[in-house]
Amino acid sequence: MTIQSKKSMRTAVVWIDSRCRASGASDSDFEVSLRETVHMSNARLRIDKVCFTDSFLTTDAGSCLYFSNGAGGIVSHPIPDGAYTGVSLAAAIQVATGRTTTYCALTNSITHALAASRPWLSDQSLEARTGGGFPFGVSRENPKSLNAVLGDGTNYATQVVWPWVRMAPYSCLFFALFQASLCGPSWPPRNPRYIGVYPPHRGAGSSSGVLGRWDILRPPR
Repeated sequence: MTIQSKKSMRTAVVWIDSRCRASGASDSDFEVSLRETVHMSNARLRIDKVCFTDSFLTTDAGSCLYFSNGAGGIVSHPIPDGAYTGVSLAAAIQVATGRTTTYCALTNSITHALAASRPWLSDQSLEARTGGGFPFGVSRENPKSLNAVLGDGTNYATQVVWPWVRMAPYSCLFFALFQASLCGPSWPPRNPRYIGVYPPHRGAGSSSGVLGRWDILRPPR
């Protein structure tokens, strides 16, 4: 991060690494000790770069696949937690359901064979259902399905096709600055004023840096 004095235009750059924290139990809540004192007057602070490790699994938002049982009820198939590629996700679905499932890298789609009169159920279809049959800990309002990753599928007579599959359960990461003691008592306001947005697209376990691509948004008043 960079600290700049508005009066003298002097700038100081401070590198912060959670692995070198002085206190704090986690990588997201910690304190660091500066090796030397930084003297600034009427200074402002900005974050120039953030580097983090993507720790979101493909199944973090949900891991169940739901199908009609052909008699008005539902059948659920849990997919093991993991960080999947298109090929490995299709293989996991095939093992869980016992039905042929393939991934097409050219179109980034997954095709799954259906049993007769047993279509795949979207989250909207699950929410509209009035009966039970859901696994323990989930409900029609919160089915914890794999649909957050699979996206909108289309049921055909013998198969369902998910035309655009993404391995990340979340589209964007949002960063909010709640307090910064070096920036004076009036900065920032009580609610976060600036939010940084970054799309996690390289997969779990990868290190991602935000540099020169930091989007600054002003939330509505």
